[in-house]
Amino acid sequence: MLDIGCYCVHIIRKITRQMPSSVRAFSFNHDKGCDWTTVASLHFKDDLIGLLDCSFEYQADQSLSIVGTQGHIKCDLPFGSYHDISLSLKTPNEFQTLSLPPTNRYISCIQDFHDKISHQKFTPSPARDAIANLKILDAIAQASQTGQEVSL
Repeated sequence: MLDIGCYCVHIIRKITRQMPSSVRAFSFNHDKGCDWTTVASLHFKDDLIGLLDCSFEYQADQSLSIVGTQGHIKCDLPFGSYHDISLSLKTPNEFQTLSLPPTNRYISCIQDFHDKISHQKFTPSPARDAIANLKILDAIAQASQTGQEVSL
């Protein structure tokens, strides 16, 4: 979770724009003791639920789905890729697919950092953002270890 799971938690927080009130989780641990596969549910107010799974055992795959009463958005490879990224939007009356060009996320980060420094427009993410992510990751670890729902 502390490696690849942080991206899942971060994107769920950005989409919901809130902290979950509780989490539930289950992990399969590697023989060395660290979690190798984790599945978690993040429970928010207004009956929102964020579901995530991440694993070093699965065949490499990334996807993001946002499902609601009015439609569904799906993004393949949401965390950057060297291949085209497919984004689809489905509503009762419409279906659209967009293809985004490949990007090297590491080069993009370096270019963005350079641009902000050279134009003196550097605004680092507030520490509270990282702390919020870590609180959720800790709660997921605790829920996985205890088998109990953990309140935040």
